[in-house]
Amino acid sequence: MTDSNTVLFVGTDAARTGAPVFLLRLLRWLQHNSELQFACLLERGGEMLSEFQETCRTEVLRLSLQDCGLAWRACGKFSPAFNRPQMRRDEVIRQWVRNQNSQIHYVNSVSAFRVVRFLEFNPKPQILHAHELESSIQLHCGNSILSWLRKRSQHTLVPAEVVRSNLCQQHDFNESTVDVVRGFLARDRDEQLSKDIERERLCKLLRRHPSTIVGMVGTMSFGKGFDLFLDVAREVTRLHKDRIHFVWIGAPTAELSLKRARKQVNRVGLDAAVTLIGPQPNAARLVAGLDLLTLTSREDCFPLVVLEAAAAEVPTICFEGCGGTPEFTAGAGIAVPYLDTAAMAAAVSSLTDNNDRRKRIARTARDKVFRECIDDVCAAQILNLINSVAGTNRSEPAQRDQPA
Repeated sequence: MTDSNTVLFVGTDAARTGAPVFLLRLLRWLQHNSELQFACLLERGGEMLSEFQETCRTEVLRLSLQDCGLAWRACGKFSPAFNRPQMRRDEVIRQWVRNQNSQIHYVNSVSAFRVVRFLEFNPKPQILHAHELESSIQLHCGNSILSWLRKRSQHTLVPAEVVRSNLCQQHDFNESTVDVVRGFLARDRDEQLSKDIERERLCKLLRRHPSTIVGMVGTMSFGKGFDLFLDVAREVTRLHKDRIHFVWIGAPTAELSLKRARKQVNRVGLDAAVTLIGPQPNAARLVAGLDLLTLTSREDCFPLVVLEAAAAEVPTICFEGCGGTPEFTAGAGIAVPYLDTAAMAAAVSSLTDNNDRRKRIARTARDKVFRECIDDVCAAQILNLINSVAGTNRSEPAQRDQPA
């Protein structure tokens, strides 16, 4: 690629969740390790928007309700006449996209299909990075839209072999055009990260100093297994009384507010054993204060928190069949039968009682993450693919099929 060529990265939002965090890490690495010119178009904003804007030219497609005015907020959903602010915004973004002179569109998540549809006026060769397994695909887009994205994409990246298998076996993706590229950490991540300091920060949030802290990081949703987390905590507490404390770090959902979640904890008699501390700005650092990470997700393609935990020598316990995590924890963690909370509780008890084994697993996980899941390895793979697709498709038009 020449210096004048630009890649337009496309994403859903700038929330501090898996896919946007991955995209921001990739953009930062490219900024410092390539001559690539790039910009980013997000469907919505979010708490990391300023960080995206500091890294590259970034625009947001959808106006917030505050930006649309009172009339649109009251009537815009029902009358196109009141949707003029968004219509004007669309035209501004169209001109902005044309000005980028992009050669490739890199779509970070199947869920970003609305932005891809918006970009139909400016078709380019496309790389799709699918971060979703089957339940998320059906929830966020469905089969017809995924098929449309597949036909538009020259190449697809996925974070785990299980995601690749699902796309190829269930959705007719060509195996030769789907590659696994793991999520990754920055090699130059904060080397001053101190487990002792993060442990003290975590204990201040918990307002106690338990001998063992077991945690989960993520939204308090059904998919992340908040109910299963409580089941594990109840069984472990029955066996260990006050020795082990459980903490959930992450935001509530529309269906389950933090207040309701705390009431649920109290109702099952775990108020002394479980603390919900809500979203934290430095959740990735707080993971270093844990002794164990219990990934109770029912389905999670490859959560970055597993890598953060491994880098901090915190072993992960997950469910077999939950997604891509068991691919990483093989030899570097523990995977128990799917949704078997009793088995997960037993694994927590086993590692708590056998400190030498826990440390061996933790060291293996740390070695693995810095060998296989680091930016100089994974982001470099993505850069090579971008250059390859740009060269191969320099004169080929992208497909313009519309989604059903």
